[in-house]
Amino acid sequence: MKREKQAKSPIRVRRGALILAVLLLCLPGIHVLDLTPDFIAYLLLISVFAPYAVLNEHMAEAVRMLEKMALISGAQLLSVFWIFGFLSVNPLEQPMATLLCCFVFAFFKIMIGFPLCQQLCDGLIHLDTCYDGTMYCVHKTYRQTTIFGRRRRFPRPPSRYNVTEKMCHACQIFLICRVALNTLPEFAALSSNAYDDQVFNWYEYVSLFRGATVFVSLILGVWWLIHMLRYVHAVSKDKSYYERLSAAYAEEDRLHPERRTRRMLRVAFLMITLYAVFTIDFSLDNFNILPDFLGAIALLIMLHLLRPYLSSVRMPRILISVYALISLGNYILTTLFFTKYRPESILRSERIRMAYIPVQVVTVIESIALAAVMVCLLKILFEIIDRYTGYEIESTANYSREEKLAQEHHELKRRYVSACVFGALTVLCNIAYVFLRPTLNFMWLFGCIVPAVFAVLLWVRLTELQDHVDSKFMLM
Repeated sequence: MKREKQAKSPIRVRRGALILAVLLLCLPGIHVLDLTPDFIAYLLLISVFAPYAVLNEHMAEAVRMLEKMALISGAQLLSVFWIFGFLSVNPLEQPMATLLCCFVFAFFKIMIGFPLCQQLCDGLIHLDTCYDGTMYCVHKTYRQTTIFGRRRRFPRPPSRYNVTEKMCHACQIFLICRVALNTLPEFAALSSNAYDDQVFNWYEYVSLFRGATVFVSLILGVWWLIHMLRYVHAVSKDKSYYERLSAAYAEEDRLHPERRTRRMLRVAFLMITLYAVFTIDFSLDNFNILPDFLGAIALLIMLHLLRPYLSSVRMPRILISVYALISLGNYILTTLFFTKYRPESILRSERIRMAYIPVQVVTVIESIALAAVMVCLLKILFEIIDRYTGYEIESTANYSREEKLAQEHHELKRRYVSACVFGALTVLCNIAYVFLRPTLNFMWLFGCIVPAVFAVLLWVRLTELQDHVDSKFMLM
């Protein structure tokens, strides 16, 4: 019954997701560290507002901006590994790197967050007007408070802004204050490397500055959280409005079934990108913090989503499952080994070297399975290109319809050559890393940089492929 109810109501008030997203966003962070990642909050907001994008262009633009904010938050998470991993060999560069990252992320958050709030505001107001809503355009004419356990209402002067516009302004103010308070303490790094003895080193007190800004940010976050919770509670009362929106969404989905295909392909491409990211062997204290088996799980999710849109997923699923098991076993074996021993001790003891041989063998097997998964993934992408890209034009004197499609598909497939090259180099680097790790300290760079280039190239190609898929369905 619950599944049927959810299927009949694709647009509904998802209070749990909204409250969790607001809670994650209101809690402060420390420079690039965020113990409650905003990345998760933006994914929740995307899942909530994605159905609204079908009915309104403002909401569609807001969802696209939420995706950009999620990418910025993901880049902020990766910057932690760069600052406290890559730059850990030279701690003097960490303060300036932290300031640079904080300033860049603050700039992009404000540049995208401001229009994001405005687009959400315009979209919600437009939907409320078009579908006879009674919640988003309300002007409060009273102030409610509790005196001696009894609720009292006091009149208030009329406002030119409705409740949605007020929340838009509150979100924009909170965004500015949050990123400013997060960035300001890091400017103390400008005095840490000063060569003039007369310049006071403010960076010695950076922990005090961070603590003060976290305290102020927490107060602002609680204020914003209270207002957002009141707003979510107020706009969730009109059930008939959401029923009308759901009916309109169902009708649009029936008239345009290709939209579901585009959504599934978009999510599948995101899962493939996550898989590419998890091929990076980024180690902290000799432990890989991006385990490969998580990327295999992302590929299994991708196959589950694309099952109705591919000819067969049986063999890819078996192959990826085997790769997931092998990579999980290799991760456990490698973690247990480096819990006991250091890499430099492998060549000093024959007993430790013999204990390291199983790690090498399993890593080679995992690399072979990884190569097979990459070939399988390439075939899946080529099948998506053949099925869901290219616009069938009418036959002309110079080109036939089939020749034009074949030419377009060949051009798209040819662009994956560079990604295939770096994919093969990723496999070779994994094998070289496990054999040269005891002797060459800088070998971890190859296990990190080459897969990172592979992930970037694959992400660029998937973005192009998504654009071609969208173009095909829009021209149908």
